[in-house]
Amino acid sequence: MLFISGFAANQALIAALVEKDDRIVADRLSHASLLEAASLSPAQLRRFTHKDPQQLAQLLAKPLAGEQLAVTEGIFSMDGDSAPLAAIHAATQAAGAVLLVG
Repeated sequence: MLFISGFAANQALIAALVEKDDRIVADRLSHASLLEAASLSPAQLRRFTHKDPQQLAQLLAKPLAGEQLAVTEGIFSMDGDSAPLAAIHAATQAAGAVLLVG
């Protein structure tokens, strides 16, 4: 697929991955396109403290009828710091969630 922008790609990807009974758990400092796509989706949106895999794990552990999508960035566009991807990946795997790294 070809998209006109990264913003449009994030919108389409998140829309394709989640449904009404699902939950998106996103890093608070994720790019605006990821957060807007998540907020416009039918899924429940929860945000975790920037670069905090422990809080991510706590949010993913809450009961839910649907599936879960964890959203973060590899390198955060606003300040250039990097996510603790190994710990975030471990938290998502333990919860059976899907991980999207923008």
